[in-house]
Amino acid sequence: NESKATPADAPVVGMLAEAVKQVYGVEARPIGIGGGTVGAYLRNAGLDCVVWSKMNETAHQPNENADIANIIGDAKVFAALAMAP
Repeated sequence: NESKATPADAPVVGMLAEAVKQVYGVEARPIGIGGGTVGAYLRNAGLDCVVWSKMNETAHQPNENADIANIIGDAKVFAALAMAP
């Protein structure tokens, strides 16, 4: 399901970047991804959407895994995003 990209200046992009900075202390930079996500459905419904995850370099590999620290940190990012003004 294809969709147009969320504009880099959409409010949700800045809100996510701020949440990432609060939790991880790093500057996030918006990029596109080649794979499909549920974001396409949300954008096609007229909603600006961002996708975020702190991943290991093992995505889609036989040894794919997720660090518990990343899962907890990402939950904190989404909590900060949900609480943003």
